[in-house]
Amino acid sequence: MSIYKKASLAMIPSGYKSGKVYNVIPKKGDMDFTQFTRSGSTGSRLNKDGLIEKLDANVPRLDYPMNNGLLLNTPFLLLEPASTNQIVNSDTSDFSLTNTTRSSANNYRLGTIQGYEYTIGTGTPQMNIVSYTTTAVNQYVTLSFFIDVSYLTNTTIYLGSAGNKTQGTFAVWTKSTSSFSDPTENTTYVTANSTKLSFVRYKDNMYRFSISAEFKTSSTITFPHIEFTGGDEPIFIGGAQVEQKSFATSFIDTTGSTAIRNNESGLKSVESAGDPAINSVLGVILFEIESLVNDATHKYMSISDDSNQNYIHFGFNNQDNTITVVVQKGSGAPEVTMNLAVTSTLSINKVAFLYQENNFKLAINGSILSTDNSGQTFPVGTLNTIRFDSPGESSSSFYGKVRQFMLFDELLTDQELISLTGEAPVGDFWQFNTLLWDSVDSEWQLT
Repeated sequence: MSIYKKASLAMIPSGYKSGKVYNVIPKKGDMDFTQFTRSGSTGSRLNKDGLIEKLDANVPRLDYPMNNGLLLNTPFLLLEPASTNQIVNSDTSDFSLTNTTRSSANNYRLGTIQGYEYTIGTGTPQMNIVSYTTTAVNQYVTLSFFIDVSYLTNTTIYLGSAGNKTQGTFAVWTKSTSSFSDPTENTTYVTANSTKLSFVRYKDNMYRFSISAEFKTSSTITFPHIEFTGGDEPIFIGGAQVEQKSFATSFIDTTGSTAIRNNESGLKSVESAGDPAINSVLGVILFEIESLVNDATHKYMSISDDSNQNYIHFGFNNQDNTITVVVQKGSGAPEVTMNLAVTSTLSINKVAFLYQENNFKLAINGSILSTDNSGQTFPVGTLNTIRFDSPGESSSSFYGKVRQFMLFDELLTDQELISLTGEAPVGDFWQFNTLLWDSVDSEWQLT
């Protein structure tokens, strides 16, 4: 029997609607995740066709990851904090140009990314973003944009004043190596080693570049800008975004004014009376997660009695690249605390936590890395709620990507823990892409 078929609850994720994410186990809607909100704002995601699309307010986002231009078929549940795109026209229509010509009409790439085709001229072709961001001391700023690299040689990305670049940092992306060179940092304005560069390759030679920097002093960053070299062919640029964050969040479209995507929160599952999926005495929690940023914030999920007295929370803590599990019973000291360093929280980590009185184990990415033979669990029926935050920690909402979340209401062997966290879940639930409502049997069916 497959390990996955032992699960008492499984959210992979697959089915969703406004305010809700469906489980594949239990059936008939028991313990589906509800109360999801992204109040008053749309959100974007990469769909199963490799296109970026907008979803209405309060609709959860199943985001399909890219791997060097290849679309993977195992989506994440994407959860992000609030962010504002401070560029007033993300299609780049009001960006000032030097030695560069803009086409007369905009068009779309990757579904909903609006932009223009530009022809690179001689000299130093340049695009200056007609926007500014006022930063406080130690404030991060991130610039991101989509670009077709078909006819490019290099692209230079700046944060700071155009021309003399006195207020910022820049990096060069080279097409032949598909990589960034080291950025130039200004010791007066930019914190040393703070610059972060990244790119995601989409289909059809489309890339999203981003550059982030932490500014030492309160500054007004005028005209973050882009320079490029290449052939005398049109290139597409669009989907531009400037955020006061240390990383680029998903695309926020703007037309004539800045726009905000509100934070995503509230996702919660409460078990049905008489049909529990959560075993308070013993069991295994499986979570496969990735963080959006490695910073000094808590990002937890939990099973609890919906109070700050009895819970198990798990996820990323405020230490560098660290996964944490805490078992809290009552108001005293935690029964168990496990902190394990991982290579990176910015890539997927597959974790299983086994809990039983005087028997606790934490397996990560195919190895059992921590055990504790002391500590209590909970009386039967105590734990009844799953939350995407921790009732025991303020400001602990889980922001990141969730590929799967499962509960087992029985113990698993060491080998099962190793297998569960060390192998991609090929087959079983992952062969199913969606859930459909069966009106005859009144239940959700895997398809």
